[in-house]
Parts: sequence; structure tokens; C-alpha cells
Amino acid sequence: GDLDVIINNLNTSAFVFQNQSQAPRYNFRIVSNRSVPSGIGTRITLLHESGQQSKQIKGGGRYLSGDDPMLAFAAIQGSQSPTRAEITWPGGSISVIENLQADHLYTLQAPETAHQSSDIEPVKPTPLLEALFEDDSDLLSHLHEDPAFNDWARQPLIPRSLANEGPAVAWLDLNEDGWEDLVLSGGRGTRLGIFLNQSGQALERYQKAPYQLPVSRDQVSLVGWKEVGQPAWVLSGSSNYEDGLPLGSPVREYGIDQPRPLDRFGPQPHTTGPMAMGDVDGDGTLELFVGAKILPGKYPLAGSSTIYRRDQGSWVADKSLSEPLQDLGMIRAALWLDIDQDGFPELILSREWDSPLLFKNQQGRLVDQTQIMGLADAKGCWSGLAPGDFDEDGRIDWIAGNWGLNGPHAEHLHHPLVLYHGLLNQDPVRDVLQAHWEPSMEVMVPNEQLGTLSRGIPELITLFPSYRDFGELSIQSVIEKWKTAMEVKTVSDARTTLFLNKGTHFEKSPLPVEAQWAPVFGVVSGDFNGDGHLDVFLAQNDFHGHPQAPRMDAGLGLLCLGDGAGQWKVLSPSESGLRILGEQRGAATADWNQDGRLDLVIGQNNGQTMLLTNRQAAQGHRIRFKGSSSNEWGIG
Repeated sequence: GDLDVIINNLNTSAFVFQNQSQAPRYNFRIVSNRSVPSGIGTRITLLHESGQQSKQIKGGGRYLSGDDPMLAFAAIQGSQSPTRAEITWPGGSISVIENLQADHLYTLQAPETAHQSSDIEPVKPTPLLEALFEDDSDLLSHLHEDPAFNDWARQPLIPRSLANEGPAVAWLDLNEDGWEDLVLSGGRGTRLGIFLNQSGQALERYQKAPYQLPVSRDQVSLVGWKEVGQPAWVLSGSSNYEDGLPLGSPVREYGIDQPRPLDRFGPQPHTTGPMAMGDVDGDGTLELFVGAKILPGKYPLAGSSTIYRRDQGSWVADKSLSEPLQDLGMIRAALWLDIDQDGFPELILSREWDSPLLFKNQQGRLVDQTQIMGLADAKGCWSGLAPGDFDEDGRIDWIAGNWGLNGPHAEHLHHPLVLYHGLLNQDPVRDVLQAHWEPSMEVMVPNEQLGTLSRGIPELITLFPSYRDFGELSIQSVIEKWKTAMEVKTVSDARTTLFLNKGTHFEKSPLPVEAQWAPVFGVVSGDFNGDGHLDVFLAQNDFHGHPQAPRMDAGLGLLCLGDGAGQWKVLSPSESGLRILGEQRGAATADWNQDGRLDLVIGQNNGQTMLLTNRQAAQGHRIRFKGSSSNEWGIG
């Protein structure tokens, strides 16, 4: 009458464990009929003076296994009152057995009417929630394509792929009809996606010059601008990360009336990163920031970012404005934001394996005030940026995406994580060693095992003939074998965070725990539910970490509703309508159908572009700005 256990093993014999327990028990078996085959779905509840026990017969449902459909319960020894069994059949009818006897097998016949409700009051189904957003992605039928690239063949020890950063997305009124059109960047060998807005009823793909031409490199960032009396322009960041060549224009210029894109920016050795436009010197003309993301094959070195200004119809590098932007590290996102309301926008930059940067704009001159504003110690792998007055104190705050706390790194964040980089063996490939604090040894130790590291540093196999020898050493002991100095970067906080503007400094306020379940890329702020308070959307997931690392894919796209005091309510997928399973990248908002509600578009790397139309928010007002002659859209 006791239950035994069988375990099936991979590539070897099965285990059979016989139960030798002598403890008393009650056993129940259901005789099948057409109402209840094998008793599946039947629930048996035992009631006694100490409480109750309850079990249900299930049909499979566990990993490659299913139990004998017999239920066994422990008999309560020493009980002074009889034990009673209630059998709830599928459909709701109930049978009762009084005064159970221990060490008996009760064989039960399901009633023929078990599938019908008897005197049980049926439970009314909970009405379905009306989700905030409705999935209208079929209006686009757009799929981002990004041909595979093996980052580790060139630099074996980098922590993640940098070849899967797109697509970028942007809403722009390209044809000047008063309706926002959609621009989507493309991967190598594909085309930019241009969808013209058909008066809020549809989005129609535009496949004429210059947008019908395939691109030779990944397009990784987008920005649009317009001068009065001139056609709108789309600037597309063109990445040399995969070919590694310091050739060609890092930014391509697309005009809707041009036969082909213009390549007029001088070549750069580094990979193009984020782009952002702002009126730096307050003269009414926009300047363009182009961030340096990485030097191909030399992770984590990145090169120098550049600010361009307009000169006789072309973009020209401004050496004076660009002077403070030399060798800043890996720039992931950029934002021009007037944090002190003096009319001159500051430049905020997010960086990987470093702190955010803040450059104060002193009437057209940029001065690094990262330390003064309390940001220097916020070392993270920062990504997307979004502005807004989230605590409604009249000062502009900002949110920065980060790694999150749901990866292998999270358990080691009791101490800062460290990334060592340099040329250990004097070959041209930059060596990268990640390390964390090991409490049991009280030293920093390598993250990776000997076999993984030896792919990039083959000499390790000779120096450390066994895993034990390697595992007993600190990271410093390993590096000292080469007598070569290594540069160091650190991460102390992996949380996606709201930076609250306190006037003299910024105060960190991490977003809720759900925002930390996956890496964040795109960040979009706006009043999505129409309650008068700013909310934030987070584009999540990264499937392209190191080959030895797991996918970080716990995000479905997250919507956090703000309360105007810097606090958040996280919406479930059923409440928000967001259930995006892929690698979400660029995200942007617009009221594309002009119904007074903010809609979303989210690009996915090698996946479907998601168009989410807001159906449930309270309707708001639409305001369109008329800027100066050289900045018609009023950017900034």
C-alpha cells in the first residue's frame, strides 16, 4: 500500500526505490468510466482534528513523467476523532466517506453524472481585463533581419555580442502631411523601413528612392530633423563594428526626395553609437552629437565622440565643442536635457562598465560635472535614457536602463564587479578578464573557468595544468604571470534607475523589482494611461551574452505607471497588453492615429516590429510645435 519511486536516467539503467516505510496510510483508487477516465481531475480531501490534507489526480504534466493515479495519505497517529474523506469529482459533485480505516485501499466508482454540477454553486468567471494597448503589428508586417556575426572569433573574451544592438526606431513626419510616419533601421544587407501614415488608418511601406537601396552595414541609430522650406532628413548611424574598417561615412543622410543617401561625414575608426540633436549654443541652429560605441576588436576601448554643426548645408565636426568628449568610454545613449532651465541643454551620456556622464552647458561650452552632480559612483552597464519630471517638482529627471538583477552577475554584486583589459601576451587582440569578489577566499577571482579563458589566452593551459591550480588563485595572481599592467573598469549597481534632479545633485531611485528581471535597452517616457503623471516603458532582453552564459530573456516589455511622486505601479501583461518575447531594442512613442492617446512601437532584433495602439487611456491634448527656420520641428 505504499508508494515506490522509479527514476529513468539518461544513457544508463533506471533506478527503482522500494518504499520500506511502515507508517499507516489511506489509499484511494478511482475506477474509470466515461465521465472520469482514470480518475483524472478528482480531488480528495481528508479532514481530521489536526487539519486537512488534499490531493488531486493529474494526468501527466510533469517533466517526461506521470504518476500512478492512486492517492496516498498519511494516517494521523493518535487521533481521537474519526477521519473523513470528501471526494470532489470533475464537474463539482461531492461524495463522502466517514470513519476511514488506516492501511486500507478505497476503490471508488465515479458517478455517471460526475461531469454535471449537483448542488455546487458554479463559480462565475472573472471578466477579462481590457488591456491598455492593442497589438496592431500586422499593420506593419515588418521583420528586422540581422545576419549572424561571431564576435568571439575576433575577440574571444568579450562578455557579450555587440553585433545585435538594433533596430533603432523613430516617428517623424517625413512627407509633411501632419501625420507621424515610422522609420526603422535595418541590418547589414537589408533596407531601412519607411512606413507612411495614411491618416491614422494604416501605415503603408514606402519603397522608393533612396529607401529601396540595401545597406552594407548595420544601421544602429536614427534621428530626424527639418529646416523650413526644405524636405525632412533622416540621419542613420552606420556601424563598422562587423567589418572593422575605418572607412565610409559613419552617418548616412536620407532625404525623401533624394535618389540615394548622402555619405558626407568623415570616416572614423570607432563604431557609431547613439545620436542626439540639440541647440548647444542657443543660436537657433541644431548641433548633432554622435557617440563612439566601441573600437572593433578592442573592447572595451571606444574612441572619441563628436559634435557636428551645420556649415553651408553640410555637417562639419566642431573641434572646440568636441574637445571634452575624447576617450569617454563605450557610449550607449545620449540625451540633450536642460536640467537647470537656463535655456542651454546639458549633455547626458550612458556608458557601459562605467558611470553616466553629465556635461554642464555653460552658454555653449561643455564642462564635465559628473562628480559634482553625484553620478561618478554610479558604475553600471547603463543603456537607454528617457527624460521627464517624474516627481513633479518642476525639475527634469531621467531614467537609465541597466543590466538588471536576474543574471549570473547578480549574486556577486555584494562587491563591485571588475573588468580587466589589456594586452597580456602582446598579440593585437585585447584580452578581457571579468572578476568578482569571492568571500570564502577574500580575493577577486576570475568569472570564467580555465577552459573558457584559454580560448583567448592559450598560455594559461601551460601555466596552470589543472583546474584546481587555476581555481586556487586570485585574478591578480593570474595577471602577474605576465608582468603586464591591465586597465580596470567596474560595475557596482546593475539596477535600472530613476535619477531624481535635486538641483545641486541627482538622487538614485531604482525602479521596481520587475524592472530588474531582464536587461533594458530602449526606455520611453510618456503619460500612457492619461492620468496626468508620467509613466515609463522598458524594452528588455538580451539573447547574445557570452556563449557560456545563459540567455537573459525574462522580460515581456514592461510598463510602469508613475504616481507623480517618483513611485511606480507595474502593470501585468494582461493589464498592459504587452507580451513581447524577443530581444527588444529601440522603442518610441507617438499618437499615430491622433486619438489623443500615446502609442508605442518596439523594434526586436531579428524579430517582428511591434506596433501597440493605445485603446484605453484617457484622451489628452495634442500640441505641435513650430520652431525656427533651421529647426522647424522645435527640437529641444
